[in-house]
Amino acid sequence: MKIMADCAETQAKVTKGLDLDLTLRERFSMRFHLLMCLNCQAFTRQMAALRRLAHDLGRRGLGRWHGAKLQAKARARIRRALRSS
Repeated sequence: MKIMADCAETQAKVTKGLDLDLTLRERFSMRFHLLMCLNCQAFTRQMAALRRLAHDLGRRGLGRWHGAKLQAKARARIRRALRSS
């Protein structure tokens, strides 16, 4: 059994843990890695912040951006860019 996960495995577990329960083994290997890896600690904080923001947005709605419309010039510029690509 591998005790410590690498960064890719840890980040996958952090992401999975947002939606599902991790096994004891998954939690242990993730937390052990997080004790030593500043990059994965930062990733974990960023994921937690994104989750909070998404939750708040879902609760409060889009506020002033709800129903916002592009100006005619912006729509035309986007149409031209899409046609030329």
